[in-house]
Amino acid sequence: MAARKGQGTTQRGKQRARKRPVPELSPPQSSSDEESWPIWQKLQQRMDALGGARAGQAPAAQGGRQPRRSTRDARGHRRAKLRALAQDIHNKLAVLEAELQTDDASEDATAPSERSTETEVPTASESEASSAAARGSNGAPGGGNIVETPTLQGSDATVQGAGPTGQRGSGDSSSGGLVNWREDAERVINMALAPRTRRGYSAVSKEFHKFRESVGLDQIWPVPVDHLQQFIISLHRQGLAPGTIQGRLSALAFQAKARGFPDFSSDFRIRKMIEGLYKERGRAMDTRAPISLELLKGIGHQLGTICRDEYEVSLFRAAALVMFFAALRISEVVAGGKGDRSRAALQMADVQNEDGAMRLHIRRSKTDQWGKGAWVTLAPCHDVGLCPVRAMEEYLTKRGAEPGYLFIHRDSSPLTKYQFWKLTEEALRKEGAQGQRFGTHSFRIGAASTAAVLGYQPMDIKRIGRWASKSYRRYIRPLPNA
Repeated sequence: MAARKGQGTTQRGKQRARKRPVPELSPPQSSSDEESWPIWQKLQQRMDALGGARAGQAPAAQGGRQPRRSTRDARGHRRAKLRALAQDIHNKLAVLEAELQTDDASEDATAPSERSTETEVPTASESEASSAAARGSNGAPGGGNIVETPTLQGSDATVQGAGPTGQRGSGDSSSGGLVNWREDAERVINMALAPRTRRGYSAVSKEFHKFRESVGLDQIWPVPVDHLQQFIISLHRQGLAPGTIQGRLSALAFQAKARGFPDFSSDFRIRKMIEGLYKERGRAMDTRAPISLELLKGIGHQLGTICRDEYEVSLFRAAALVMFFAALRISEVVAGGKGDRSRAALQMADVQNEDGAMRLHIRRSKTDQWGKGAWVTLAPCHDVGLCPVRAMEEYLTKRGAEPGYLFIHRDSSPLTKYQFWKLTEEALRKEGAQGQRFGTHSFRIGAASTAAVLGYQPMDIKRIGRWASKSYRRYIRPLPNA
């Protein structure tokens, strides 16, 4: 009898289970999704109630029983449904916002005398819609403000989702505050970047905007991960190296974080795509050859056949020897261009003579964006053709004490990166250094490699090049005719 009673209870339970309406979306299985699933359900219910109240319709009934699926198919189905739900909520909110803006505009256009002075009693549907809207704007679980934001680097980008503080994401705060402060804040944040990095990030932002426009993707921020995945594949198909693609993502990540959005570059799918690209193509090796002492001396000899007068010879020779023996970057020595007014490169005021040696003050560098500065000392050399102190003294005698950039032409215009390297490249060609890849960084690579060949200890090499880590090892390479 007891067995039959338990069996009947089980059967009645099964019947009740069959009568229960099956939810449209089955809850996810992972722990993180289980925590967020009630929020999605509440948000969906509020959206349905708000949309139905505005349309004067009753909430739509839930669907019938869903067909049974395998575990793998069910997971894929849940993911697809969740994405569809998120997009549906976004579209509904956009429609509601547009209607609210239209209503506000209509009320503003109505004359005060034409408005009714009678107090209207809201209907039940209007009260429900108002309470649902109030809950959504006050930051209820899963809520937040869906707002528009000003243009992003000249693009028509809009914000999808609330900011981290729940504040408005466009214009100025509705509760008052400074006028047009947001543009100034973004400008100051961008000033924290180096000028070259700032220009590069701006170019990437415009490139990403054009890409999404060309393939029909919405200009929304924060950027959905699938937009980034498509962008990565597009760059990969263009033949860009994994490191270059990673640099593009860094630019977009900075733009997102500067506006208070999370760093999407740490997403699992993005990280694994970059790792996969590196494994597929391999990391690019730096093949730039070092400039040896022999080549450095040869460059000095060839300058006499290339430059138009003795002043130019002394100018280029002094700059080359300073770059080599101080292990400097090109940006620390000469101006970036004719219109460069940053004063980041060596200035006349940065030179000091001290007991036969010469001290140079490096104002700013790639690893010193705050401009703390550093001092380097040039010692005299027995070989007159390689002595940086002697070369600097000869050049300064011709140059004079005019303030400004240290390395300037006779007409006081600054020596630029382009001018320096073009003349150095021609001198290397005449010296017979074909078949090797040289660059402006070859001077710094050559300094580290020469110091290693001469038996300098690692701490001394790091001090010469102002390296704070073991990265100096990448600069030590075989020297020809060492």
